[in-house]
This record gives sequence, structure tokens and C-alpha cells, in this order.
Amino acid sequence: MRISLLLLCDVKPEKLQVKRLGRRAERLQLSSVRHLLHRNMGSSRDCSSSTMKQKSPPKRPEASGSRQRRSGKHSPAAQGPASPPASTPPSQKPSLASEEEKETLPVGSSGRAAREEEEDEEVETCPANHQPPLKKQSRSQKGSEPPLSPSELDGGNLDPRVFDQLCRRIRLKNDSLCPRRQDTCWASELVNHLVGQLMDFLKNNEEQPYFRDVTKLTTGSYYEMVKIHNPNEFDVMLLLPAPRLELTELRGFSGLYYQLAVVRAPRTPLRAFLLPDGRSISATRILQDTRGLVKTFLRTYRGESRHASRGRWLMDRKRASCPAVTLTLHSPEAAEPISLDIVPTLEVPAAQGWPGAARGGLCVQDWLGKKARRHFISQALYFVPKQPPGRQRGEEAKECWRISFSHVEKEIFKNHGSSKTCCESYAKNCCRKKALRLLKCLIEGLKQRHPRELAQLCSYHGKTVFLHTLSRHGDDAIWAPRRLPSCFLLLLDSFIAHVQCAELPHFFISASNMFAPAAFPRRSLLFLQGALEEQRQSGVPLFQVSSPSRLLPADPPGPSSAPSCPPVCSSGLHFPSLPWGLGALALLTTLLVAAALVLH
Repeated sequence: MRISLLLLCDVKPEKLQVKRLGRRAERLQLSSVRHLLHRNMGSSRDCSSSTMKQKSPPKRPEASGSRQRRSGKHSPAAQGPASPPASTPPSQKPSLASEEEKETLPVGSSGRAAREEEEDEEVETCPANHQPPLKKQSRSQKGSEPPLSPSELDGGNLDPRVFDQLCRRIRLKNDSLCPRRQDTCWASELVNHLVGQLMDFLKNNEEQPYFRDVTKLTTGSYYEMVKIHNPNEFDVMLLLPAPRLELTELRGFSGLYYQLAVVRAPRTPLRAFLLPDGRSISATRILQDTRGLVKTFLRTYRGESRHASRGRWLMDRKRASCPAVTLTLHSPEAAEPISLDIVPTLEVPAAQGWPGAARGGLCVQDWLGKKARRHFISQALYFVPKQPPGRQRGEEAKECWRISFSHVEKEIFKNHGSSKTCCESYAKNCCRKKALRLLKCLIEGLKQRHPRELAQLCSYHGKTVFLHTLSRHGDDAIWAPRRLPSCFLLLLDSFIAHVQCAELPHFFISASNMFAPAAFPRRSLLFLQGALEEQRQSGVPLFQVSSPSRLLPADPPGPSSAPSCPPVCSSGLHFPSLPWGLGALALLTTLLVAAALVLH
């Protein structure tokens, strides 16, 4: 019985199931064992007869030789003397168990059953030709981050010393890039008050009824939470409603610039901004009327606002190919001025759909998912009155509009993780925005060091590289906070690769190359490539440069702080400004020393 049980453990029947009952030992009933023994008796008969005591004489070796002689085949071994049969030593002979041992012998004493008890898992025995199931992942390994690869630990082909130095610079620089809360509250309060008063003025104005239905949309790096250093730049879009439009793509710009025309003659105040043909919408007139309305508003805002004492808002001069009305705040409290860009924008309803040139971009399927992409494409269209670059522009280019995706970019930065809960808590944070801030800091440092050679370089190039990198590497585990140096090098390497091949597709319009010779001269591109490679190989020494001064000075000492005493002078000695207690003690010590010298 014991031998049969041992043989049974090595047999893999098809319909035998081992059930898990908590943490108890797994056992098989004797009835199922006998049934399986009877079923596998034919296969185990040869093995059981060889392990029991020898009852029949062993086969003679001459039998094989006689068979060979019958078949006509002779071998030297067959012609030699026959070897005596090998006898099994007593120590190696198997012993039979008694009847009591048969009944008390646990099935788990075999190797397979013992392993099943140690793993404490549900296991279903399979046929002999079936692969065993994989081991379950332990609970401690489910939420753990994947280990760092050697390339992520040592920075790829960087020297380990350079990479360690870069890690220290990144940690120090990252802490100084975020704007201070004090500066943010002070600047945002001024901007929000101005924008709120401007919206009330536009909705109640009598000069242009078309601007009464305006709404606002805040965009830009400040509202995307990627602003670096000081909160000194704000962007606000004034959304003007528009009916269904006919879009005519401007040639030579790969779907970035369009001429907008109404399908039917409107009965709304939009008729005042149509060209003589009665259909095309004039971009220059809308921008010009926006400047006029904002200028009229500033005259009234300066006298009645309680925030006017903190600074004075002034309108900047009109710049060529600029779609914004720029206001600048010059305040005696701030170390640098604050700028606010007010951009008039036509809002086309979402039912019209995106143009064909924009449907091939926005590759976020492997990062945010297909549903997110369909959600973005189903949103409304925004057009800003911006003229294409270049001096030799025709009459068509003067009244053209540029398509804007600022609202989609803002939503992407808000929900930037492959999981919906990314950055909702401290345990699920990522370093995506931190890596982008570092890249923007590098671009800003290069522009300050080489303003003429890199005049065409802007932070939107780094933002586009960042979006392309996320579309290829969207897993949240890659952007863990502890991998910030490696993630920054990933962005920098991607930027260098785009510069080397002179190709940076627009993230939403893939046919538009932002590094084309018309947009970015070849000479400047080669200079940028050399500057980026030099910074990478030397550990980004630009991060050693101190950050610019803060927007506001340090807080003055409050009434609870200890008052400071003026400098104390005695016998030609000068003491720095100290609290009253220390100043009196220093004065008393000086008098005692002088008295001791006189007595001596």
C-alpha cells in the first residue's frame, strides 16, 4: 500500500483536484486513492514488481545474444562469456509497511504534496503534458515600484561622478524653482481682481455688443502648475462665441493657420467684424477693438480699485504677429514687473469637429487611453488672431487665424498620469512636472547666456518635447519621484535627438515641423545642439547659477519679534545690531574691562 501511494504521488491524473481548506493540511480520501490505484495499476505494475523481492530468476543475458544470432547480427559482447546477475544489497532493498503504517501514512509526505502545503495556494493538478501554473505574486510585491535598471542608476553613458554631481544639483535646483506661496498669493490676487473687473466691464459695455457674451479661460504655465521662479506671467483668453464656420487652410503652414468664414450671414453683432466679402471674419479688427476696450477699462480701473495703490497697470506697445493685449504691472513692492496677456479667441462649437490636419496628432492612446483622446477631440475649437511668421506675407495672411490647443494642454497637465489617481496623494506622486520645470530652467538659462544665437528658442519647444516623451513613456512607475535625475536625462536626451534630426512635430498637428528651416534656422539649430550636448556631458553646470531674486522681499519683523537695538559704541569699539539683552550685556562687559584696566 505504501509503495502504491508513493507511485500515486508521481502520477498526474487529469481530474484529480486538491482543494484548499484554510491552512489545514491537504489530504485525499482513501476511496479516491483506491480508485486511482485501480485505474493506474497497469502503468505501475512494472515498477512495483522491480522494487519488491525477487521471486523469479533474472533474465539470462544469452537471450539477447540468441536473438542477435537469429537476426544475423553478431557483436563482441554477445560472443564473450556471460556476466553473473547483479544482486541487490540488503540496505537498498525496499521494505514493506505494516497495515497500521498504511492507514496513518499522510499523502503530504511526498515531495509534490509537501511543496503544495508550503506554498499554501490553490493548485489544480493538470495532465502530464500541461505546464504548471505560475506562482502568485505576494502582497508585498503588488504595490512596490519596479527596481531601477543600471542605466537609470548611473545615468546611462555619463560618468558616475558627473551623474552624482548632477543629482545633487537637481535636488538643490528643484527646491528653488517653485514659486513661493507669498509671491503667488500676492500676484494672483492682483491679476484676479483685474480680470474680474474687466469681465464686468466687457459685459456691460455699449461700444461693442459682441463682447457682452464673452467668457474667460485661464491658460499658461502658471495655471498648468509648471511655472518656474516667480509668478510674473499670466495668460487669459477671452472666448467670443462664433457660429459654424468654414475653415480654409493657409498654404505652406501644415494646418496651423486658417481663414475663417461664416457659412451663412449672421444676424448677431458678429456682422460688424466681417470683411467686405460679407463672409470672412477680420482678425485685425477684433484685435484692434479688444485693445480699445481694454484701454478704456484701464482709465476707469485706475481710479476706483482699492488695489491701485499697490501698482499701476500699463498697456504695452503692439508687437508684430502677437495675438495678445499685454498689460504690465509696475509695483514698488515687487522686484520685477508682472505681465498679463489678454487674448481674444473665437470659440467654434464642438459639433463642427476638428480639421483634418489636427486629427492625426494627439497620440495619447498608450498614455492616457483612447477614451481620453476621443474626449479631447470632441471639444470645441479655439482660434486666435495671429499672423504667420515671415516678412513677405500676402493679403490673405493678414486676416488669418491660428488654431489653439491651450485648453487641451491645460486638461492634459491636470490629468497627466496613466492612472486616474496620479498625484492625488503623497503616496501616488510623480516627477513629471518637476522634470519639465528643470528642462524649462535649462532653456531659460541657455537663452540668457546666448540671446542672439537662440532667439527662436522658447519654452514651448521644451513643452512639446515633454508631451512627445510622455506619449512614448506613459507608465507612472517610470516617473517615480526618486527617479527625477533619470527622468530629466530622459527629457534632455529626447530633446537632443529631436535637435539632431532637425524634426520636432507639433504635438497636435504632426505635419507641422517646429524645427523646419523657416521656423528655426539651421545655424541656430546646430548651435543649440552643441550647447545641449555640452551641458549634458558636464552635468548641466547651468544649474549652479543662482536663481533670480524673488518677487517680493522677505517679510518685515512682526510686533511679536524682539526689537533690535542700534549699534553700540564704547571706547572706539563697534557692536553690531543686537537685541536689547545682548546689547546691554556687551556694554556692561566693556565697562568692566575698562575699569579693570584703569585700576591696574
